[in-house]
Amino acid sequence: MPHYSDGTEARVGDVVRGRASYLRDADGELREVVGTVLAVEVGYTCNLVLAVTEVHDGPVPPAGVSIFGGIWAQLVIEYGQADHFELVKRA
Repeated sequence: MPHYSDGTEARVGDVVRGRASYLRDADGELREVVGTVLAVEVGYTCNLVLAVTEVHDGPVPPAGVSIFGGIWAQLVIEYGQADHFELVKRA
């Protein structure tokens, strides 16, 4: 089984923090994210599937997204390498 940076075994439901594979900041650098592990895959470099909530304060969101005071949130599925993440909370 894949393990986080501290050697703890990765498990579905864990809340983790680290740099994922696709979400980038305005400068094109990988962003640090906090997310919930949806799946742990053995034998792949990107061995975590994460649910990450992105908060936006800007352009109009996609149809059907709730807006609160001009701020809206979107659930994003992201991928990452377990040893690039640290465990925040065990499920």
